[in-house]
Amino acid sequence: ELADIILIGKKDKIMEAAGSFDVSKAIFVDPETYDRMDEMVAGLAEARKSKGMTLEEARKILMDDTRRELSKHGTETFPMTVSHDDLWAFEGKTVPIHWHDDLEINLLREGMAVFQVYQKSYSVRPGDGFLLNRNVPHSCNSPVNEHVRYNTILVRPDFLYGDFGSDIERNCFRPFLQNSAVPCIHLTASDENGKEILEKLNQVEEVFDRKPFCYELKIRGLLCEAFSMILSDHQRELTKFVPPNQQ
Repeated sequence: ELADIILIGKKDKIMEAAGSFDVSKAIFVDPETYDRMDEMVAGLAEARKSKGMTLEEARKILMDDTRRELSKHGTETFPMTVSHDDLWAFEGKTVPIHWHDDLEINLLREGMAVFQVYQKSYSVRPGDGFLLNRNVPHSCNSPVNEHVRYNTILVRPDFLYGDFGSDIERNCFRPFLQNSAVPCIHLTASDENGKEILEKLNQVEEVFDRKPFCYELKIRGLLCEAFSMILSDHQRELTKFVPPNQQ
């Protein structure tokens, strides 16, 4: 044996595709459940850096044929993360269209970004935030080919609402998460409520980066407070509940 063979994907599908080839001794890594997926993506990008591979190109390999992103965000026991991004770090200086099961909040720091969500474009400026609902295809680019730096919060919804069927899930999150009429929300500091929401989201980033004692609890609290304010602000839209299959 010269090396360990690592195959990425679901074991049953890989075994079926292998046919007569014996891959039984390989190490199987399922991107949907492997808790070190982000580390593996970073390792791939580093190993192929001399060939010009970027982190985003490495991530692109881990999309399925529906453009669903397969990389996990955070861990199974703490399903959220914060990343610091620059559009110029991506191939073509553009985040390609993709989707995922997690909620995504982008906090713009520099430059103007244009997010494409379905058939609509949203111009997001420094100081703004942009919330993307789960399972919503989206992309991002710069309209003037400039650096766009932003921080991204990705969080699995049940980290916030707890058990499916709970009062918090049914009354607060379900009208948003399962509402195809509200695929995204542009967050601005146009009023005091908007300023407070963005302040709490910025605190999430700061606490995540510092990781003080009990930072996990602090982050969960800040996110719950921010979402409580966001959902309350859009209560009228959320009461017009439109299931995804009726879009």
